[in-house]
Parts: sequence; C-alpha cells; structure tokens
Amino acid sequence: MNAPPAQDLYPPIEPFESGRLAVDGRHSLYWEVCGRPDGEPVVFLHGGPGSGASPDHRRYFDPAKLELAKAVGASHLLDAKATNDLPAAVQDLTGGGAALSVDALGKPELCRDAILSLRRQGRHVQVGLLLGGDNAPPLPMDRVIAWELEIVGSHAMAGHSFGEMMALVEAGGLDPERLIGRRVSLAEGAQALERMDDFADVGVTMIERF
Repeated sequence: MNAPPAQDLYPPIEPFESGRLAVDGRHSLYWEVCGRPDGEPVVFLHGGPGSGASPDHRRYFDPAKLELAKAVGASHLLDAKATNDLPAAVQDLTGGGAALSVDALGKPELCRDAILSLRRQGRHVQVGLLLGGDNAPPLPMDRVIAWELEIVGSHAMAGHSFGEMMALVEAGGLDPERLIGRRVSLAEGAQALERMDDFADVGVTMIERF
C-alpha cells in the first residue's frame, strides 16, 4: 500500500494498549492497539531496516465512516485511502462499473474517480461544491465521450420534493437520525463549520442547543 499524503491522513489518535513481545534473548517487537476495541481488526506490520514505524501510521485507518455507511445500507465498502486504484476497484466490484456515481464532498480527485468508476452510459451527479482553486478540476472527458457518460450538477434538493421526502420519513422509509454523528450547541456549531474542510467528523453534525 502506498503511503497517503500527510494532508490526507486521518486525525491523530493514541493507542489504548501497547507493549513489547520478546522474540529471542536480544530482540523484542513493539506492538500497540489503536482505534475501537470492538472494531474489525487490521494488522499493520513494519520491518527494518528503514525509517521505522511512526505515530502517523496509526492514521492510515479509520473504519468509522465505513461502518456508518454499512449501518445505513451499503452492501459493499471500499476505503479510498487503502485502495491504490479506486475506479478499477469499483469496476471489478460491480462487473463493469456503477450506473450512478455521486461526489457529495466537492473534491477534484473524488469527482474524477467517481466518473471513472461508471459503466458505459452511466451518470455522475456533482453535489459537493468545488470552490476556490478547485472550481475548474481536470475531468476525464475522453472517457465521458467514449463511454457516453452523463454529468449532472445538483445544487441542493428542489423545494417541490420536500413533501415526498417527509412522507418517506413519516412512513419509516427514511431515518435521517441514523446519520447524526454529533449533537452540538450553537457555539460549538461555529467551530464544527470551521472544521468541515478537514472531513474529520463521522455523519452529520446537528445543532440542537441554542
């Protein structure tokens, strides 16, 4: 696995357990356990000689977002930071590409990968805002033309659809509460807004105390 760029690592964490394992009379192996004790185990080994392991290696894995996706109905999960070629992985998983892709974050690399993950005559919906220097990302237009793909922009949900959505919520077909990751005060909400570019939070942050 290629090391992700420093700016793409997950937030720093500390191990909740660590120790040394004696392998002979002279040598021992340092080990530590990070993350959630009840989570799916991942073993990360580093051998020498070389630069050795570092605290940044703890930041390669964060299954919380994937676990939330699975909890609300995702049938397959892919960790983009642990997958060297995400479009190829999606193509393999779906047997030729997805019929629909969505970039809800507004990141150029995600927009590109989403388009390359489509099957022939597939549709990409761009929901996330591409702002500042990201407002004109390079897109694989050769694939768009050759595979007859469709790219659609979406700027929030149309007001006339709210009634239908709320009817689904009332009937139990949609449960938005399952997407709530944090409940904060109005003051804390301002801080959460400043952190949105870090994509560190899991789920939706709801302001409920004023």
